[in-house]
Amino acid sequence: MLFRSPTRRSVSAAGHGVHQNGERYAYEMLNTDLSTKKMTPLRARIKAGHKFNDDHLIAHDGEECVLVLSGTVRLHTEHYAPKLLRVGDCAYFDSTMGHALEAVGDEDAEIFWVCSSESSVRRVLNEIEAARS
Repeated sequence: MLFRSPTRRSVSAAGHGVHQNGERYAYEMLNTDLSTKKMTPLRARIKAGHKFNDDHLIAHDGEECVLVLSGTVRLHTEHYAPKLLRVGDCAYFDSTMGHALEAVGDEDAEIFWVCSSESSVRRVLNEIEAARS
């Protein structure tokens, strides 16, 4: 007997996600038509010119995966030395550890970012809602 599970599919057309422009990051939340997904995909731009400090570290439940699409990114984490990521590099980390991303150099960096945490998704959605108000 085959186990049949409910299936789901979502496609986000390029540039048609839910956008949020923050001080250090500009997010495009993808596949927002699925409200109960276990992962949240984002396309994000890390803005150049913002130097890292310890106040930028955030921690929450879940895990994250970051793939660098353009530019150079420095991954800061609570228990490890900063790690430089270049185009094509991918980092996977536990979100309960304080973490932040920094664009290195004069150019913004673009990443594909996947979060498994509902709380981080709620935080981004709250930022979007606050920006609309």
